[in-house]
Amino acid sequence: MAAHKTRAQAAAIDTAHPNLRPLDRDFLLICGAQRSGTRYMAQLAHDVFDYGLLAAEVRRGELSDEQLRDMRERPGSGEAKFLLSFYYEAARCASFEDGAVLAQFVRRLLGSMAFGLWRVVAGRHFPDRNVTFTVEEVVAALPERTYPAVAYTVLKLLAAKLGNSRVGCTFPAALQRLDVVNAMFPRAKVIHCVRDGRDVILSTFQTQFGARTVYHAAREWDHYIRSGMRWLGELFGPERYLEIKYEDRLLAPKAAIERIASFIGVPPSADALAAWLDAHEKNPRKANLNKWRQQMTSRQIAVFEAVAGRTLYELGYDSGGEPARIGALARAAYGVANFALKIGPAIRLIWRKPGLFLEPMFFRRFRHWTSSRDKTRGG
Repeated sequence: MAAHKTRAQAAAIDTAHPNLRPLDRDFLLICGAQRSGTRYMAQLAHDVFDYGLLAAEVRRGELSDEQLRDMRERPGSGEAKFLLSFYYEAARCASFEDGAVLAQFVRRLLGSMAFGLWRVVAGRHFPDRNVTFTVEEVVAALPERTYPAVAYTVLKLLAAKLGNSRVGCTFPAALQRLDVVNAMFPRAKVIHCVRDGRDVILSTFQTQFGARTVYHAAREWDHYIRSGMRWLGELFGPERYLEIKYEDRLLAPKAAIERIASFIGVPPSADALAAWLDAHEKNPRKANLNKWRQQMTSRQIAVFEAVAGRTLYELGYDSGGEPARIGALARAAYGVANFALKIGPAIRLIWRKPGLFLEPMFFRRFRHWTSSRDKTRGG
């Protein structure tokens, strides 16, 4: 199932469904464009503010083929990707007041690909903790029988197993569906991690995901940032939505932490703050900013600013010069280049290890068929 839907698809969901009744609990969501420091923010929230957030990352090379097949998809970061995908599934289920329906739903969530990866990350980051829990544990801890309560309880149980008392999650892609997060948790607070888009695309180009040309990477970054800006006016006021720059966290960490503390209403302990600032001073990545000035050509800067210059300006970032003119022919050429650069590595990987892709494809089709059959029987 897709992790997120378009606005049109989301609008078709019956938000009055009893399974989707909002949960009145404090909740923190950390989101932002790829490579904007969401994992760094999650680590800060965990260490300084006692949130049960995951900041670790599992890479493909760290897992065996057998583990990859068991997970049924490529490993990623400690993102709560199940948060939105199961919201849409809950809307199609019979009422959770039926204990059998609820137990089956929780079982599917705990056995899902998205949750499985998340659990692997938790186990890697905290090898001395038992981060697994059963369907019975989740159902027994529910404050009410709704999907928001299920999602909250799963996150709360994990936080408790990690030794934390506050509940939240990291999910960068949720930035585009903050209306759903607001519908689930009306008291949720959102920290939108922002970073200079030119540094973002340099970092993205070092990974195996995302756009492969400056033109398309600029479009993706601009879209993510504007998605967050849109929600500030529509659903969230400044008391529930905070934009914080990656650069501010590196250059003035204490001031950034004070802003975050004021926003979430949680003062950090003196010991935790001192430990974090000390670790920051020793971190060689504290100067990881403004690399675009040395590593991007003048043409690349001009192309980026032709696409996303207005957003850079509104966020307070410096311009790198005159934006380029990008005609229809140039856009078509960028499209061809982007496709070729993205498909090449994927073809090589499938050629080397076809089983990692063919088995998950079959698994997803089989799960969709069995899920549809179960819903038909339950309905």
